Amino acid sequence: MRQKKMENFLTVNSILAAVIAILSSSIFSNTQAMSIILIIGIAIIGLIISVTWYYIMLRNSKYMDFQRLQLCSIEQSLGFTTFSKMYKAFDEYEEVTFPCDSKSFETKTESANKLESALPKIIAISWVVVAVSCIAFLLYTA
Repeated sequence: MRQKKMENFLTVNSILAAVIAILSSSIFSNTQAMSIILIIGIAIIGLIISVTWYYIMLRNSKYMDFQRLQLCSIEQSLGFTTFSKMYKAFDEYEEVTFPCDSKSFETKTESANKLESALPKIIAISWVVVAVSCIAFLLYTA
């Protein structure tokens, strides 16, 4: 479900970027001011979508944290350690041992959730740059 959300927001942002590419092409050169105003509007919409995306991803991350804590609580009362060990290994980067193997498990790989949460921020900054650039262009050419 998280991947589908990411895919949907990336698709919408790609469509908005394609519309901007069309508006900034030579086809609309005779209505340059109107095209730039439309681009500013699209950039504002893209910024709103990116901010919404960020907050949805943040809520989803909190939901996953809640589920993990709930599972760890249930485990503790039952005497299991599956989710607790997974949390230690992947979120706290601790070494985890298992009775079935003499080797321990350890990972230093950063969670993809942190990287994924940066994407809406990066795209939001891009929309701000597009809008500010267009406003500067309109002011400069006026």
